[in-house]
Amino acid sequence: MSHSLFGIVTKTGAMSKTVTVSVPRYFEHAKLLKRIHKETKMLVHDENETALLGDVVVIRHGKSFSKRKSFFIQSLDNRPDYPGLPEKSVYVGLATKNAKNLIEAQKAKAKRKEADEAAKLAKVDELIKKARL
Repeated sequence: MSHSLFGIVTKTGAMSKTVTVSVPRYFEHAKLLKRIHKETKMLVHDENETALLGDVVVIRHGKSFSKRKSFFIQSLDNRPDYPGLPEKSVYVGLATKNAKNLIEAQKAKAKRKEADEAAKLAKVDELIKKARL
């Protein structure tokens, strides 16, 4: 028996013909009697690479495509109408942004280090001048 689940595509473009889908799950806690929300991230086979970030998809269990990938996309149910929806994953853009931030932080650290060295040299020069007097 193969069962179907629905989920939201959270990552695309990392591997060919593979997307990551978050499948929500709700249950009632036995002692607290509160409704608990958990999500399971699954690797899902996308044969035609049609799924985009944020799509609501129905996935179905089938044959194993790899060690962690045994679900495939049965249908794309809903595609949100975001203006300027990217063709590929925005994680690439986030990685680029994080890399830029890292480079800027390294440059700022180098400037602080140069300023500290200049301050140390100035103190040494003052001490030398005082010693000569």
